[in-house]
Amino acid sequence: MSIVVLNQVIIPIYSFFLLISIFGIGFFFNNIISIYKVELELKNLIFIQGLFFSSIIFVFINFFTPITDILSLLIILVGSILYSFYFFKITQKKKEIKFISLIIVFSVFFSYYSGVNDDFDYHYKIIKNYKNNSLFDILHHRRASYNSYWLFITSIFSINFFTSTLFVLTSIFFSITIYDLFKLTRKSVKKNEYYVSTISFFILIFFLGNFSKLKDFGTDIPGVILGAYMYIIIFNHLFEKNNKKTNNIFLLILFLFQFSFIIKITNGLLIILLFLIIYNLNLKKI
Repeated sequence: MSIVVLNQVIIPIYSFFLLISIFGIGFFFNNIISIYKVELELKNLIFIQGLFFSSIIFVFINFFTPITDILSLLIILVGSILYSFYFFKITQKKKEIKFISLIIVFSVFFSYYSGVNDDFDYHYKIIKNYKNNSLFDILHHRRASYNSYWLFITSIFSINFFTSTLFVLTSIFFSITIYDLFKLTRKSVKKNEYYVSTISFFILIFFLGNFSKLKDFGTDIPGVILGAYMYIIIFNHLFEKNNKKTNNIFLLILFLFQFSFIIKITNGLLIILLFLIIYNLNLKKI
């Protein structure tokens, strides 16, 4: 079997294990820290936690050693084991299997037809820097140095030998986002929550219209997605009838803002969203 064919065959298998592993890490840290205490059923908020905490661990690892394929496979194995514990505890297993299957189908489709963007050449060099060098051994060039934190995360969850795995993480992240927005729009309409349904619908149309070609995803869009979730959570909080969970909302928004900021420094403008809810914080309960 040629390496080209093998790269195509490996995508569905790798997508499955990568998806459940990041969810496993996300569920593990959410149970410890309990960042996600929002009524909205947004799958990506768990997935984002998995990305964030696994990447923080690998920042410290990369101080001393490159992010080798062995380390990448190890974190996927550990995350998959953590997810298996979560899966056996949930009661709605069929619903979870349906969700996983749907995301795999969409992410595999996006991976197959993603193509490469105009900046792929130096993005790939940056990913290889993390895979082959520790942080202090990376040589600085005009374009290929440290760059976006998203490329660092991609280096964690990709395998050198299988170049097709470079596109899997982005495909999964985008697929879960579309799933969340579609489900939230339907659910909000049924509950007559028209503010949330309207904003989620227009964000869904925006993403499908602008980023349906995954090659245009780049390193800016992950921060845009995080900003979209911040808007949705804040709108839901400000226009719902019960606004007693301001502190939980604020901490979640602060977490999303910090993650978006380290992905791209220009996302620092999203700090303005924090001031939409900070006025009614109960500082005694923080």
